[in-house]
Amino acid sequence: MLRAIFAGTLILGTLLIAVTFAWLNPGQIDLDLGFLQVQIATSVAFAITFALGWLFGLLSIGLYVMKLMRERSHLRRQVRAAEQEAKAMRSMPEENAD
Repeated sequence: MLRAIFAGTLILGTLLIAVTFAWLNPGQIDLDLGFLQVQIATSVAFAITFALGWLFGLLSIGLYVMKLMRERSHLRRQVRAAEQEAKAMRSMPEENAD
């Protein structure tokens, strides 16, 4: 319940900031993408840039998390092998126990 209230407040605050930014910056800007020229509102260009940065951040952290998951899996396999080796060594008869 508290998480939903926090998420709603965060979304509402972000929306309020975006509307305020769009109201204070009504101008148009020209974007030259090399293969295409576009005239777009400043607030829309800002929102697109923000969204692309957010997606790049998600992709970056996603790749890092995948790397950590692979490493965790590898370490678990190593622990399992070491446990099996220790179990096998415990069941061996003792020689020269004098």
